[in-house]
Amino acid sequence: MMSNLQLCYTFCTGVTLFALVLHLNYTAFSQSESSTFFMYVIIIIIIMITIIITIIIIITVVVVVVAVAVIAINIYHTSE
Repeated sequence: MMSNLQLCYTFCTGVTLFALVLHLNYTAFSQSESSTFFMYVIIIIIIMITIIITIIIIITVVVVVVAVAVIAINIYHTSE
């Protein structure tokens, strides 16, 4: 079973690859300016969502590490 962190990284990678392939297909089949503009807007939105999810993952990992450190310090101090 994959952890939440692995699932998030897999999702982010998949969304990024999807955006790149979608962009390549759109550029190959449609050359109108409005379609290209909306394609860039969609790609920017997908990349921003990926960045936000990555930041949330990083913050979560930092919070967990700090919490574990605080618990370890408390256990160390209570055992003295």
